[in-house]
Amino acid sequence: MKNKETIKKCLSYSLNYSIFMLSFISLILNIVLIIIYLNKYDLENLYVDVIQNTWYDSPIVDISLKKENENYHRIKLLSLKNKDTFCDCSHVKNKSEQVFKGSCSKNGLILGCNQYNSSKTAHKFFNETLFISTYNGNYWTFYDRIRKNKYGELACKEDNHYILCGYLDIFKNPLCVLEGETCPLNNIDFSYNSNNELINIKYKVNGNPGYHIVNKIFASEIEDADFFDINQILTFKNITHYKKREEEKLFKLNYFVNKNSSKIDFYRANKFTNEPFPNWFNERNIYYYNIIYPGNKYENQITKLDIFLFNKLSIVIRIAIFIPLVFFITLSMFKFLNKEIVNYKCYSKTSNLIFLVIFLFAIILNILSFIAAHTICINLNEYIKEQQNKIENGNGLYPYYLDLANTILQFLVIIFEILFLYINSDKKEEMKEKDEGNILLENTIVNNKDSDLEE
Repeated sequence: MKNKETIKKCLSYSLNYSIFMLSFISLILNIVLIIIYLNKYDLENLYVDVIQNTWYDSPIVDISLKKENENYHRIKLLSLKNKDTFCDCSHVKNKSEQVFKGSCSKNGLILGCNQYNSSKTAHKFFNETLFISTYNGNYWTFYDRIRKNKYGELACKEDNHYILCGYLDIFKNPLCVLEGETCPLNNIDFSYNSNNELINIKYKVNGNPGYHIVNKIFASEIEDADFFDINQILTFKNITHYKKREEEKLFKLNYFVNKNSSKIDFYRANKFTNEPFPNWFNERNIYYYNIIYPGNKYENQITKLDIFLFNKLSIVIRIAIFIPLVFFITLSMFKFLNKEIVNYKCYSKTSNLIFLVIFLFAIILNILSFIAAHTICINLNEYIKEQQNKIENGNGLYPYYLDLANTILQFLVIIFEILFLYINSDKKEEMKEKDEGNILLENTIVNNKDSDLEE
């Protein structure tokens, strides 16, 4: 009997020591991973931003100089929506002007400040308002229509009658629409008069299956603009201090038309700010761009859940894992200090099980989170390869393997904790029975004493 108790005691001590060490190592790795995700995933975060702001948008089905029907709406070439109203006086030499809550004072307007209103949106393209109708669906809609045929090639699904309309994204996934639906535009030609005014639009749908579709048309005064330059207003101060982030340059927009217009003509036609315009406007042009969907690799598909987990929960999940780990480390330390665990107020099987369940749930979410990060990173690497014919972000895959190793440690903590509870469960029952026996013995002694006194 004593040998059995000794073996149990040694095994219990070994498990407790293992739980402490594994929990401690996992905690350190968790801190390292949080630091990595906070500091080393800038490019992935930018990539996800681009995805979120493009895959949910619908491509253009038709474009016109007039509103053909209720399905048409004015195009938004440049918008200050969701931005603050502001007054630009950076080009004014006299700095005595006053600005009140983003609005130019009368004195400021006299001095030549420019007032930008957050409600302003540019609709005019070479002095003509463009109206567009968009597809009833978005990137996710189109992507769900793709499959691999028996030759391993990407094609349209056969369970519906689809027609091919060109390329869907930068990875040249096929664009499939149902028979009877209009293909999104993939080629637009504009005609101008001698005054540089738009007079006619010609376009093609499914004219060339090798064309990318037209998703959005943007106006920008930034040459070689990227996604993060959309709806950016440059002031004189911005011009003199303007610097692009190297990471953002990867997500370039595509030139929509080779022709550009002057900033003065564009701003005047759209009444984007007050006149007279400052002299520095004379040196600026407006360029027009189109977005091509970043794309989704069929072999490593990014899902909406991946985006949600990576963008919203990756750090939260890792922080949540801290709580059970700290609990297990603290509990193990108490067990070392108290070799015989008899204080049920400090140690409870129920509380241990609750933390085990929380820990397991957090681990499962964490697994989904780092798999999402891995999938996004692989797609990003393919995107870089497609854009620049090289891979520059291989380091983004390393945290995945670190996360995988950490997950193994965490599962070992759960297994050892369950074994520890199982081994010590009999001991607790014996202690409970012993306590009950002691109480019964004390009651018997008291009863015997009472009987002796009565006699």
